[in-house]
Amino acid sequence: MSTHLLLAVAGHTVATITEAVWALAVQQGIPLAELRLLATRSSRERLEPELRAALQRLQTDYPKAAVPQTVTWRVFRIGKKEPDDIRSSADNEQLSDWILQETREACLDPESTVHASLAGGRKTMSFYLGAAIQLCARPQDRLYHVLVDSAFEVPGFLFPRPKNAADALITARNGETLDTRNAKVELAEVPFLRLQPLIPKESTLSRTFRQLIQLADDTIGSQYADVSLVVPESGKSGSARIQFRFPDKPVLELSYAKIDTTEFLFYSWLLYRSARELPPA
Repeated sequence: MSTHLLLAVAGHTVATITEAVWALAVQQGIPLAELRLLATRSSRERLEPELRAALQRLQTDYPKAAVPQTVTWRVFRIGKKEPDDIRSSADNEQLSDWILQETREACLDPESTVHASLAGGRKTMSFYLGAAIQLCARPQDRLYHVLVDSAFEVPGFLFPRPKNAADALITARNGETLDTRNAKVELAEVPFLRLQPLIPKESTLSRTFRQLIQLADDTIGSQYADVSLVVPESGKSGSARIQFRFPDKPVLELSYAKIDTTEFLFYSWLLYRSARELPPA
């Protein structure tokens, strides 16, 4: 039986986390075994007490939902330090490697399903999580973004309250009273290209984020041939050839005795159009 893990980046707003938990555990009925949060030290200090209370309320409101009982905080470190902010390119590089490592670890268990949420945290953290999922995700893993009515993007909103909730009213920024029982939260699945099958497992486990991106890029690029035309110089005899060069493979070629062979001219014309990015003929 598969276990379900919600992996999310955390910023300074607890609602992005509770909305994702509600959408998975209540709306979709997914039994979440663990909530694993990627955060800076200041984010954890600010959100941890509030999140604990919010998850308790969520479980009370929806007793049949599998709200995660295990909440694991993973705090960004550079060496022994836990920085509150990303101040340099070197910090940014460390952040990408750290998020990749956390995502690798989350995806190691073949019996687990990882639900990754891009909502919350810094934009760079969300981007790196999405990119790391592309590099590490298995067929069962999913990537999401949380969408909520703009009216409910206010302090005090955590998730849609059930119809029998007695204290479901909050105040909007304009002073209007909002009923959280009427809120709409949607967990939009984000499609992504799974690169993990193209990368050897030992490389996934050992390389940095930058190295792994380069390896994936090289692997994809190696699937395509460099196509070139070879024709005899003007006034000289010789065959005309179309050569296909693949990385680490012998050169393949089509050879024509005469340069004015219809097939050679037709293929040359197609290559001419492709090189100039002209529309399909």
